[in-house]
Amino acid sequence: MKEKKLQNFLFGALITVALVVIVMVILSQIKIIPTKEYHDEQFKFTVKYPAYWPIVVRPQNGMALVQFSSPKSSEDDKVIENVNISIVDLALNPKMMDINYFSKITTQQMIGTFGEGLNVLETKSARWSGLPAFRFSYVTKEKTSITGSRMKYLHVWTIKGQYAFILTYIGEAEEFDENMKRANIIIKSFKFDS
Repeated sequence: MKEKKLQNFLFGALITVALVVIVMVILSQIKIIPTKEYHDEQFKFTVKYPAYWPIVVRPQNGMALVQFSSPKSSEDDKVIENVNISIVDLALNPKMMDINYFSKITTQQMIGTFGEGLNVLETKSARWSGLPAFRFSYVTKEKTSITGSRMKYLHVWTIKGQYAFILTYIGEAEEFDENMKRANIIIKSFKFDS
């Protein structure tokens, strides 16, 4: 009888040790990314972003409201992967306030701009911040003269009121997927104020 109890005890201890090891392995694979929050008072939205990504509010060039940039991966890093959020006022062209029409025109313009130098990866309807949205991603076929790399882009947009909200994630094709988890923090956390 004592031998049976000892066997049961050892079997239970072995199972416990195995479960602890499994949990430790799982936890070591989960990388929690610390975040900060950005709130735009004028356009009434909030977004989380990786805490160690520098932020530039209202950058000088272009229409971006805010830009979040990944840190350089090395001193030789010529391209800083970044996510920016832009706003387009559609009040002068009410037809563009339809998400399907806006998506059609916008993708046609982007494809027209790059022409044969573009490899479209994704064009699909989606939902973003609870609204109908659109996802469009592509990669350049050639390396750019400035960076010496192929570039990859992901655009997600939606329309609220008279404004199109466009999130763009840009990076070197080779490093794009590596930073996608961090970019997704921004994409998935984007919320309009009530």
